Amino acid sequence: MMEWTYNHGPQRLMNQIVFREGKVIAIRTAGYGFRAGTPPPSGSCEPTSIAPGLSKYRLIQFCGEPVQRSGGYVYSTVYDDGVQRYFLRHGGHAVYRERWIYNFGANRLLREVTLENARVVSVQTLGRGFDRR
Repeated sequence: MMEWTYNHGPQRLMNQIVFREGKVIAIRTAGYGFRAGTPPPSGSCEPTSIAPGLSKYRLIQFCGEPVQRSGGYVYSTVYDDGVQRYFLRHGGHAVYRERWIYNFGANRLLREVTLENARVVSVQTLGRGFDRR
């Protein structure tokens, strides 16, 4: 499954288009958009508010850009319903997996956020954060 999100700015609703095997299976709205490239309101992102299921675009809207990011396609046998299927003839499918690191300052732990196809799938705590200069 692949999901595209179109952000038309703060005056219009965002559109999410969901594809499976190259075909559109759903078109839905995702709340009002936001101005791309503007920092989030000060103090609007709490580390505990980053949870599985959150879209990539809402994460950027609330928490801004991460201090580090990496990603690429991986081959997965886990499907949209969370079930792992080894017995299927074709076995698996490509998933775009990203790893983002958020720094919430020296008094908090870093957060490693894993996204698959533009959705948060896991959040892990790392070592102590650092103050930005």
